[in-house]
Amino acid sequence: MHLYRTSRGLARRDGDDLLLLDLPYPDVAALCRAGVDQASTAPVLARVMVDEVELLAPVERPCRIVVVGLNYRSHAAETGAEIPAEPTYFCVDGGPTAGPGDPIVLPPAAPDFVDYEGEVGVVIGRAAYRVPVGEAWKFVGGLTCVNDVSARDLQAAAFGEPGSPGLGLSKALDTFKPLGPAVVTTDSFSSPLDLRVTTSVNGEIRQRSSTADLIFDIPQLVSTISRMVTLLPGDVICTGTPSGVGAATGRFLRSGDVVEVDVEGIGTLRNHVVDYQPVTTPS
Repeated sequence: MHLYRTSRGLARRDGDDLLLLDLPYPDVAALCRAGVDQASTAPVLARVMVDEVELLAPVERPCRIVVVGLNYRSHAAETGAEIPAEPTYFCVDGGPTAGPGDPIVLPPAAPDFVDYEGEVGVVIGRAAYRVPVGEAWKFVGGLTCVNDVSARDLQAAAFGEPGSPGLGLSKALDTFKPLGPAVVTTDSFSSPLDLRVTTSVNGEIRQRSSTADLIFDIPQLVSTISRMVTLLPGDVICTGTPSGVGAATGRFLRSGDVVEVDVEGIGTLRNHVVDYQPVTTPS
């Protein structure tokens, strides 16, 4: 089931159309807390074409976004790093998330080395603490596309400065975690997961891989992270990015670029890059 948050409420996909649902929840995270299965039986208010509504970030404000690093074999090879023995991750403040069509704003404090990272995002469906690997899928509400946008200069500075807040900030600046267009429930996928992940900039493919190249799969990530923290409905795990990032090629994002993250079976998350524009108030 493909679930959407739209300008007219929650919807599920039916063929090429969207069915607007009579549900009281503001986003897919709230639906997960109440029980995602409600979406399959909820009364339908209207059938609309996709271009008749605005698609919004399916999770408006995650409590926590967990960023997993170095989790594709191709990306490890690209960076010259050894394959990690355990998942490496850290948490960033969720805050309001960007959605399909929203701009990625180049931050005025660090505009020159902003990078894309196309990823599969895991949206937690049930509170999860110390979950065994074999039970992990039961706690997943669905999968979505994520662009784990990063300011590489802040990231590099953080690695050289113990205790620096730069590592978290490099991935938590405003508009840096676009999500969408849909959250797709886990019953839509077969196991083992083998989804094509593609990132393009201005129509040029920069990243192309598959979740089959993940070092630690989704159940392993959910289990490992939940050993340390309670994952809550609507929390998002960014599962890592494949090779082809701008940091490896020196090709960073610039104002006017259009970035597309496409995950097989989920859809295409498209965002345009803009310079920061200060808000002016009438004098």
